[in-house]
Amino acid sequence: MNNMNLFSRIFLLLSIPLLFLLGCKHTEDDKAKITIRSQSQLNAPVKVIHYIDLGQRTIAESKTDSTGFGSIEIILQKPMFVNIQIGEKYGEIYLAPGYDLQINEAGQEYKIPLTFSGKGANVNNYISWVNSTVEGIKRAKGKGLYELTYDEFLNRFDSLKTTVKNFHSNYIDSVSLPIEIVSKLEKKNAIKLLTIVQEFNALKLMGNLNSKEEAQNNGTEYSNPKLPKEFEKLTNEIPFEPALLEDGYLDYEQLLSYYWHTHIDLRVREEILVSKTPKNKIPLLTNAVVKKGDYPEAIREFLIAFDLKYRFTENGITPETDSVFNSFKRAYQHSDYLAALNKDYDAWLAIAPGKPAPKLEG
Repeated sequence: MNNMNLFSRIFLLLSIPLLFLLGCKHTEDDKAKITIRSQSQLNAPVKVIHYIDLGQRTIAESKTDSTGFGSIEIILQKPMFVNIQIGEKYGEIYLAPGYDLQINEAGQEYKIPLTFSGKGANVNNYISWVNSTVEGIKRAKGKGLYELTYDEFLNRFDSLKTTVKNFHSNYIDSVSLPIEIVSKLEKKNAIKLLTIVQEFNALKLMGNLNSKEEAQNNGTEYSNPKLPKEFEKLTNEIPFEPALLEDGYLDYEQLLSYYWHTHIDLRVREEILVSKTPKNKIPLLTNAVVKKGDYPEAIREFLIAFDLKYRFTENGITPETDSVFNSFKRAYQHSDYLAALNKDYDAWLAIAPGKPAPKLEG
């Protein structure tokens, strides 16, 4: 080997680590910058939270100063929907590498939405308006969803659909947004509207179940109210799309969670009310329903994991939930939901009978 070849090889070996380090260095294009100007949240904590895989992760923290000014920089691998909490105010935002957002917060009430300027403002002003408008219409004229009849709900739902549709058309015509962002917003709106249907349905089904249980205890007759065909059709319009889970749509996780309540949990509870099956069997029964259902595997995995998380929250560790959890771990050894489920499981395990009592003060 001549000296030139030897020098070239040594140079190459020394260059590889340097190139690796240079390649790992984050650039301005990897960052999303957020500047906050708040009128009401002074000296307040600021958190950017990513809700995913049945858990939440704080991806950035900061604080506003005595004038309401604050700033955050976040390294991002890909665009994502996140929540930002500014003291007592909160809102959903869409972040992407290279964004430079200025957030203006003008009042403590939720109905006063966050407003945005800077790079990334157009999509976030859209999201802020839609979210605050949807919440306002859900609680219009002092009546929440749970107080509405089916016909009242359908009228309000039609009004909501029209309002969002008209806003979308006018906004998209007035600003410049990439086609892929427009597609995401359209899908997000559709999911949000379906979530409201499932939320209303869950409230009604829970009320029906309580009334049926009361009638059974009193020895009186009870029959479920007849549903309008239009409403019944809406409750079945659930898109089972694994890609929506992968994209981290919080609205989609909420839609699936309401679907689980309306189509799985509450129906099983009604069946055991009639059959007088012990309630401790519910985790086994709901798990069996999900396993038999015609779902894409990623959706089935989510529904079983959500069912387990709900059971841990409701009753802690029971022989039934323990059995379902062990089955889940065997079936989905590398599941992204295991972190959240193990956290809940371990929290209950720490206070199980025979364990040392936690330290208490007060």
